[in-house]
Amino acid sequence: MNRTEGNVPRYPCHIHDIEDAGEAHDALMLNRVRDLGDSVCLEDGTFLHRNYEWDDGGRSLVRCEKCGGLLIWQSSVDHSFSDSPDGSCSDWIPAASTEEAKLLNILLNPGEMANLSCRHLRETNEEYMWLGDQEPESRDPEELIRAIREKYPDADPELLDRLIRDALEETEDEDSIPDQVSLNSAREEVRCEVSEGKKTRALIFDRTGDEDIREIQKMAAVLDTFLRTEKTGFGNIHMHIVNDPGSDDVSWERTEDGYALHLCAESGKHWCQVAYQLGYLMMHCLMDHLSDGGEGISWAEELICETAALEVFDFLSENWEETPFGQEDPDYTQYLREYVELNLSDQGTSALLRCMDRDELKEINERNLFDDRLDESHDLYRMMKSGDLLTLAGIRKYEMDDLLLDTHAWRSFSGGSGAVDYICRLQERIPGCDHGNHP
Repeated sequence: MNRTEGNVPRYPCHIHDIEDAGEAHDALMLNRVRDLGDSVCLEDGTFLHRNYEWDDGGRSLVRCEKCGGLLIWQSSVDHSFSDSPDGSCSDWIPAASTEEAKLLNILLNPGEMANLSCRHLRETNEEYMWLGDQEPESRDPEELIRAIREKYPDADPELLDRLIRDALEETEDEDSIPDQVSLNSAREEVRCEVSEGKKTRALIFDRTGDEDIREIQKMAAVLDTFLRTEKTGFGNIHMHIVNDPGSDDVSWERTEDGYALHLCAESGKHWCQVAYQLGYLMMHCLMDHLSDGGEGISWAEELICETAALEVFDFLSENWEETPFGQEDPDYTQYLREYVELNLSDQGTSALLRCMDRDELKEINERNLFDDRLDESHDLYRMMKSGDLLTLAGIRKYEMDDLLLDTHAWRSFSGGSGAVDYICRLQERIPGCDHGNHP
């Protein structure tokens, strides 16, 4: 496709003048303007539509830092619980203004957004193509508002108008934002190299001058590549990282656009300590990311995350030379092995293995002590196989309540995972806790 005179793009973003879809994708340089969320709902909880086509995903309003063009980015992930890789799908829809984008977000469900007739970029499982054959045209906001009201006649009109009004009230401020952090730039600075085609699915981090935080961000990016080698991952979400060497605890929390991780490493250069804490926290976040949120079963999820913290050391040992840290200290792998051996030499109380009834399991679940699961996490670590982290990350699909798993269902969909079987047996051997263990 040829450009018009003066090299001025004929479309809202410069990528639309690039004929090859793969090259257009590589030319994306985007700033996040606003997270549009994973669904559209009214204040009373009335659900209008979700913002993704498959198992999970969402939408963001992004701005091209090269030409200033606005795009609605709709992404979806299809989680595979077999040996097949997860599926991914993204659309980058041109928008004339933030006002138009927000109204389209309310009006269009994921299928309608993806099938707009205007020319837009589509990615499916890392294959890129152009869809639509019409040049985008600016839409009249009043017409979009009328279309929204007509589409949802059963919705509370006052709440629907409030949703529209709230979206438009923020538009002026967002149009004036000049310094949004570039997704591509921030990503390139702190992540290790990943395979071509996955660069736009790496984590997003804050720009920071703090050397410790920069080191921790680099380690988080390395571990993100490990989770994606397990055929799952976070995609493009924001990780806000805080380190407090004076603390004695680590924690995580969901934020508006991702997760906040709180570490207590002595420094960002204590790579073993950082890797262990990140492995534990990122596994917690991944389980949450792959679910609909809510609280999980403490005894089972903590056991998995503590085991994942050890699993990352196997990955780091095997791939150390390819990480940013391997170039700095290629002989550090001996300390990685020693850290795991030291951890495995510790002994816990075997509380889960010794548990005698449901009341005792409930007690273990509520007190949430590391020593209660330490021996069991060592056993689980020794039987982990390739792909088990993915299977374990999907545990919330099989949690019956805040204490017990549907062990029959989890086993059925685990592909014969010994790790899943081990956790199921921990529950089933306790009298009164064999839920799901039926033919």
